[in-house]
Amino acid sequence: MPTNRWWSGPRWLPRRLCGLARPKGDYRVESGTIVDRTQHVWDPQLGVPGRFNINNAACALAAAELMGVEPRTALIGMRKVTSPAGRFATAQFGTTTARLLLAKNPAGWAEALPLAQSATVVLAIDSAAADGRDVSWLWDVDYERLAGRTVIATGRRAQDLAVRLRYAEVDYRCIPDLADALAGHPEPVDVIATYTPFQRLRKMGRV
Repeated sequence: MPTNRWWSGPRWLPRRLCGLARPKGDYRVESGTIVDRTQHVWDPQLGVPGRFNINNAACALAAAELMGVEPRTALIGMRKVTSPAGRFATAQFGTTTARLLLAKNPAGWAEALPLAQSATVVLAIDSAAADGRDVSWLWDVDYERLAGRTVIATGRRAQDLAVRLRYAEVDYRCIPDLADALAGHPEPVDVIATYTPFQRLRKMGRV
């Protein structure tokens, strides 16, 4: 038996791996903080929510270092960002107050769903070119976590979303028209939308 191989299951696998691997990062995120190359821990205190934004901030700090910007100065600038391109903005739709969240793919939905805290959540789906024509990705999203809340499916592919929500055993209403879906909510609502309806919502809410 060759000495540089080991047996695992139905095939021979090399014992020694090649030198190709993901390089170790100079910056890392730990428990909501950013650790830089000197092991200094920074509390980002961002004006936008979500773990992914802390990850983005870590990348921005690394870029700031390369450009000669002090981390403390860079973070001051980052903390002034509250609604980049309308994300996380609060808008009025008639008498309804809504916070807008953008989710463009299953990974984005996985991050956006925990941010939706309202009792009623509006989900807006479309399949224009900017969204992707194929909406089969809906089955890769854990909509089950919305169980116990009221969900409104809206947008041009609202019925596709409604099917997914039914299988998730989520209480929902299907209201394809965006304006109708946002009308008459006495309490603030969170809206998660794919790119095309998100841009329409920005215009409707003047964000």
